[in-house]
Amino acid sequence: QTISIPEKVRAGLDVSIRPNPVSERAQSVFDLPEAGPVQWALLDLYGREVRNGKTGILPAGGHNLELDFSGLPAGVYGFRLAAGGQFVWRKVVKR
Repeated sequence: QTISIPEKVRAGLDVSIRPNPVSERAQSVFDLPEAGPVQWALLDLYGREVRNGKTGILPAGGHNLELDFSGLPAGVYGFRLAAGGQFVWRKVVKR
């Protein structure tokens, strides 16, 4: 028996943070499988949002989002990106 997986599920969200560790600014580099709005947040170790934002409608394909870590203490943060009913979580270290 063959099970097919819809294209939307197979594609997923591909996200990386560069550089990591970061000092003041980083880029979130991501590919959207389909056009749509994107929401993002930086969270501290307690799960509190310390930065967040959203975009307008972005086309499918590759994108860069600048993340500002200035004013945040050194430590480990979570980066959450949500688009198309999916979300991705990445660990980011601030020096």
